[in-house]
This record gives sequence, structure tokens and C-alpha cells, in this order.
Amino acid sequence: FFLHNWAQQPAPMAVSYRFAVLRFDDRNRYGQDGVPGTFLFAGGESVIVRVKPATQAKAGKRNRFAKVAALSSSNEGEAALIELLGPVGEYASELEAYQLHFGVKPCRYPQKEEWALTGLLGGVDGGSLPPCEAWRRDCSHLHVVSVDNASTRDIDDALSIEASADGGVELGIHVADVAAHISPASPLFRWALERAGSAYHGGIAASAAEAEADPLLRGGSVPMLPPDLAHDMLSLNQGVPRNALSVFLRVAGGKVVSRRHERTRIVNREATTYAALGAAATPALEVVRDLLRALSGEAEPEDLVAWTMIEYNSYFGERLVEAADAAAGPAGLLRVQEPPPPGGRPLAARYQLASHKGSTRGHASLGLAAYAHVSSPIRRYADLHCQHALLGSLPAAAAEEAPIEALNERATALSRYHAHTSAMELAYRCREAPMVYRGRVELDDEWGGACLRLYTERGRVRIPLSDSYFAEPLAAALSGKQGGGEEVELEVWGILKRGRTQLRVRVPSSDAPSTPSANGSAPATPAGSLPTRSPLSASRAASGGPGSAVDVAAARRMVEAALGGEAADDEKAALERKVKKLGFQLDDIGKLKARQDAGEVLQSNQLTKLAKGAAVREQLTQARVGLEALLSLRADEARAAEEARQVGESLSAAVQGALSVSGGGAPLSAAGEGPASPAAAGTAAAGEGGVGAPAAAAEEEKEEEAAEGASASGEAPAFDEA
Repeated sequence: FFLHNWAQQPAPMAVSYRFAVLRFDDRNRYGQDGVPGTFLFAGGESVIVRVKPATQAKAGKRNRFAKVAALSSSNEGEAALIELLGPVGEYASELEAYQLHFGVKPCRYPQKEEWALTGLLGGVDGGSLPPCEAWRRDCSHLHVVSVDNASTRDIDDALSIEASADGGVELGIHVADVAAHISPASPLFRWALERAGSAYHGGIAASAAEAEADPLLRGGSVPMLPPDLAHDMLSLNQGVPRNALSVFLRVAGGKVVSRRHERTRIVNREATTYAALGAAATPALEVVRDLLRALSGEAEPEDLVAWTMIEYNSYFGERLVEAADAAAGPAGLLRVQEPPPPGGRPLAARYQLASHKGSTRGHASLGLAAYAHVSSPIRRYADLHCQHALLGSLPAAAAEEAPIEALNERATALSRYHAHTSAMELAYRCREAPMVYRGRVELDDEWGGACLRLYTERGRVRIPLSDSYFAEPLAAALSGKQGGGEEVELEVWGILKRGRTQLRVRVPSSDAPSTPSANGSAPATPAGSLPTRSPLSASRAASGGPGSAVDVAAARRMVEAALGGEAADDEKAALERKVKKLGFQLDDIGKLKARQDAGEVLQSNQLTKLAKGAAVREQLTQARVGLEALLSLRADEARAAEEARQVGESLSAAVQGALSVSGGGAPLSAAGEGPASPAAAGTAAAGEGGVGAPAAAAEEEKEEEAAEGASASGEAPAFDEA
């Protein structure tokens, strides 16, 4: 496989076509078939598209998105119509145009028979793990929790806390060990490189009921890996044993004193949400929240989780640099960002091989000497690449010949897709009436100047200021604030311009009519009705004990199959009725069979009923299995809630002791030195002045954490700042 010269492969974003808005409502025609149009995201660049008269008649006077191909150089400024897409001003059509423009679609995953998965019993049809290997630490006894958006389906990371005998605690940061199952020789590895990452959209439905009524308004994703892997077999789903690459932070005296890593086996005991973490919905979550607040200095749940990811990624960034300097195996990928020139704008972060010693290897915005993306191997190629580099399973050709420039271009395209999509979705939600949010002006090289960051109830949204004027010049109102980070109250609404639904922004005047407030600091749901990712928020096997958790996803599939698509407020009652009804039917069929065996001649309708015996028996079995799974889940939910209470109570005192600092003072986060070999699990004491990510500079990881949460609930993905 690696005999391919990867450097000669075409860039993943290389396409032969462009996408445009065709203005069928324009009375001007250029010849019989020339329709004026504007290319998407091209600064208003115009084009004349050749469209057959019959197609023009079919399109009518409504403007449409279109896929076009440029004509020969002698016909500069002209293009031929390849495909007419949906109408302008409709969310589903605009989303499709964005996905096609940025290369999110089409997406044709490798076939299952080509996946070549490793380390799973039954391969693609099984997906279960073999017994834990001797070299992998069994951590299934830990109370592991994952914290994500309410509808996240690809769970990369989770956390745990364990008290140590010396009075400290260990904070475990666990990330799915995808490298154990997708080798560099698998076609999926090459596929992940071409895709670079997952793509998300939040949808514009105002409620779950609206999303249910109109599926076109829902959020969703195009995962980097096939959905069966991203959402199931590799995801750290609740109640399922999974392999992980874990970093353990030892906390004592109010600070992190050492860090180490191991390959582990874990069970996610409590798959929960940012809202639940912020509200300390269980005693175990309260302990996690309080520890992270003390260590990070942050308060918001998204920022707490982002802090753990930065700790994880900076730790492995240091290991990758050490390995590269020692020439210990093929190089991993660093996430680097050079300091801005004096008086200049921040530069965009990029991927770079750790073996490139002559250039910058640090991350200026995060204030780190070494940083890598390792925490999201299900949804980012770089993380999977780095896992293999750290574990010694990356062939030299995969590292040295990987098309890094093409990877950076693709990652930038996905970043821009998320930015434009989240802004477009907010514009759709504000079309009927303006809304007020907090925001601040920032400088960003990716937008070629100043941009505006808005804090909404669904995440952060960015708008380039060069295109954000309406009733009054925004720049004058914000004079002197550009790049200063000062927050102001802003009014936003959506308009249709050049075929795209875009945001307009202004500072509300004191005498303006009051506008409904949608301040991003307010909770998206009323207190006491916190969203949860699943009504079965913590489940256990009836036998209980470490490692015996129920596969919640599999159990839910059994329940849904038993219900057969029937909507039921009370699933238990619905399944009990179904079991009873099918039982009566089977009894009647049994009596008919006995009468037939006794020599009685049955009527035609009785014979028809008798012929359905096997199908009824199968349905009854399925209903009983579903009911049993549901009862088990409900019993396990109660058992897990009790365990979470016990874990919280037992760890609370230990965490308080670990955070106590002799002589007072705020807790500090000190980065411990890692093992000399990145493939070994080691521990070393941290210095007082160890490397740590400043909270104010942690935006890159916060944005990436937010981006993964785009979902059917309509949570908008945020912009990957770097």
C-alpha cells in the first residue's frame, strides 16, 4: 500500500467544477442561453452560464444554485451548466451548495469488505473486543464519564477521577484507541487522510418537534470514517468496553505534579452533556466539575473539557518532539502556529511534521512549546496519524510522504465550511426578526482582517467585518475596540444577498424598539429541564460489577426493533401490550394447528391464519427480547445513578485534599515531563514553571470541541480557529 507516492496524489480539494447562484429573475439574457450568475465565495465574481432554453423554462423566475464548468479560455467569464440544484433562500438547498463547494459531499466511503479492521472479534460484523491484553491496563473499574453536546454520536474522549493512597487524586483523560483497529495499511487510513476530518451542521429547527416535523431542518454530520465505525464500533459509547489511549494527571497540593500515559480498556459509565456537567447533575459530575474548575481557572463546562483536551494534546506534543529529536521512529504531526509579526495579525495554525526542526514547532496562541492534535482520532486524520506515531505502528512512508500541504488545505476548507455554515444557519434563524447577542471584534488572518465573534445560545459564530454593514457603519461604533477583545451588545438579522443568506450586524441604538434578547450567556433550556443525550443516562448489567455494563446502543436497537417504528410515550406499556397481543394470537394459532392435526378440515381464513404462525412467533420473540432489554436498561439506570452517588461521595474528600495548598494560594497547573520514549508509559515530576495553556488562549481547542456537537438538536458547530 505504501509503495504509492503519496506526494504525487491530487489534492483532496481539487475539483473540476465550481458552484454558482444563477439569477433566473434577471431579465437580461446573453444570447439565447446565457444566464447571469455569481460564483459562491468568490467576492462577487460574475459568470455567464449557458443554460438550455428548456431548462430555463423549467426553472422559471426563481434563482437557483448550480454546478457549472468553466468553458475554454477563449470564453473567459462563461461556464456551462452541469447540474441545476435547489432554489435560493431555502436552507436545505443552501446547505447542499455549501457542502458541494467545500468538498464535504459527495462522500463515498470504502466498502465494508475493504476496511481491514484489526483487534475486533468478528471483524466488521462483530465489533466486540477480545479479552484485555496483558500489556493493556484494565481500567474498567473506573467511573468514566464523557461530556459532549446533547446529540453527539462520535464520542472520542472521556474523563475519570481516582483517589490515590498518598492522599492525591488521578485525573484520567481517555481517548478512543482508534489505531488499535485501523492500521496504516487499511484503506480507511488513506481515506481519512483524504477527508481530513468530519463535517457538521447544526440545522435551523427551533425545537425538537420542528426537527421531527421537517427532517430538512435538522442538524447532522458527514463523519470522516463510515458511520458504523464513527458512531458505534469506535465511539466511546455508554456501557461498552472500549480500548483507549489514556493520560493520567496526578494532582496534589492544588496542582498537577506529574503526567503519564498508558493504553487502557475502559467502560464509559455516564455519557452526559455539558449542561449536566455545569449543573452537577450527579455527585460524580460535581466532583469532576469542581476539580476541573480548580485546575483550569475556567467556569463554563465547554471550557473545562477544552482544558483537559489541551493538557492531553500538549503532553503528546512534547512526546512527539522528543521522539523526533531522538529519531525514534516516523514523525508525528504537530499543530504549529508562528508568532505574529510586530503589529501584524495572528497567523493561521497548520500541521507540520515533528521532524522539521528548522521551523517553528510551538503554538503561539496557546503559549505552548509543543502541541499536537491527538484527542479526536475518530473525527480528525491528524489525531489518528499521531496515535500510530506515538505507538510505533506508523510506517516511515506514511509520515515522510504524506501530503501535508494538501492536508492543511483540506483542514482549512473544513474550517471555513463550519464557519460559513454556522453563520448562515444563524442568519436563517434571524430572518423574521433581529436578535441581540454579545460579541467582540478580533483579528484573524484567515478572513484577511477583522472579524466579529458572536456568542449565541448554540455556540460561537464568526462574521467578517468587511461584509457586515447595514443601517450604520459598525466599524465606527466599535472604533478602537478591534483586536482588543472587549465585548459589546450587538443586534443581528439575516438577509439574502447575492443568493446567500447572510448576517447583518449593528449596535442597537438606545431609542430603537426593543429586540428579543438571545444572549449567549443565558441557558438554552430552562433550569430543571437540562437536555440529556439519551433518556438512559447511565446503565449497568443486571449482574453489576466492573466491566459488565450493558451495551446501551445495542439495547436501544432491540427496543426500537421490538416497537417496529411505533411511537410510544410509555415504551414499557407498549411492549407489554404487544407481547400480550402476540401471545394470544400464537395461542389461537396453536389451537388451530391441534384441530388440523386431529383431522379437522379448516376453512380458508383459518388456513391463512395458520400460515402466519412462524411470523407471529418471530415477532413475539422480538417483542420479548425488546421488553427484557428495556427492563434491564431501566434497572441499570437506577443502579448506575446509585453508583454515581457513591463515587461522588467517596471522591469528594479526596479531591478536596488534593486541591488543598499549604499556605493558601490559587491552584496551579504544572505540566509534568513525560517519558523519554513516546511508546512507553512513564512518570516524572513536574517543575513549578511547567508549560501550561493560558486559559485566555485556549480558543482553538474550545472551537474544535464545539464543532463536533452539531446535531439533530440544532446545536451549531463553531469555527475551528486554527
